[in-house]
Amino acid sequence: MASLNLRSVTLNFPVYGVAARQFRSQIIKPLKLGRSSADHNRLLVRALNSVTMSASAGDRIALIGGNGAGKSTLLKLMAGIYEPTSGVIERRGTIRTLLDMSSGMEEDTSGRDNIVIRARYMGASTKQAKALVDEIVDFAELGEFIDLPIRTYSAGMRIRLAFSIATSFNADVMLIDEVLGAGDAAFIDKATARMTNIIKNAGLVVLATHALSLSDAIAQRGIFMKDGRIAFDGPYQEAVAAYMASTHAAA
Repeated sequence: MASLNLRSVTLNFPVYGVAARQFRSQIIKPLKLGRSSADHNRLLVRALNSVTMSASAGDRIALIGGNGAGKSTLLKLMAGIYEPTSGVIERRGTIRTLLDMSSGMEEDTSGRDNIVIRARYMGASTKQAKALVDEIVDFAELGEFIDLPIRTYSAGMRIRLAFSIATSFNADVMLIDEVLGAGDAAFIDKATARMTNIIKNAGLVVLATHALSLSDAIAQRGIFMKDGRIAFDGPYQEAVAAYMASTHAAA
């Protein structure tokens, strides 16, 4: 059974040396985004502050908020990429992510071999991974580039390949962060249809996006985040309204 449970989760990022002093004087004091430790050469920047939430199978959740609100950080925490400074996270079910998809590619290895490497990393056997290659190559529309090293790819080509690999697997829990920014209109339409199908088949979905048209289509619950905290958690349209009201108040 798919589920995510976070209890009083806080995440701090340490900043050291000269960068810490500059960051403190230029950003932290006026914006109150973090706190200083006793050591003046180190600063703890609080990315998430006492986040408590739970989600279970059937939930379709949109994370809403401005840049720097903590949406992407929260997704990475849910995925296990970050571990909390304090608090507890409980995860149940197979987790798949569409986060920073092109990171982790083997730069000097061909796109074809990267498909097998990443599919193996995602839990497929070598035989299963190789069986997926032709379909992934076709969907990514990379043609002969698939046999060239990744370092020769454009940013859009990398994202198309990574997206095609990541969406070849169903999951109990799907964590998605603003993934459809690359490619022509035809590819974006095709990718949107594929992602919609993945979302339909997943047990639990958490999505962060600035494209409310996407979250409008799939979300029934919204979490409005502000300054690393949950400002509202409830019905999706009410979360959007809370975010819009906050945006207008700050203008």
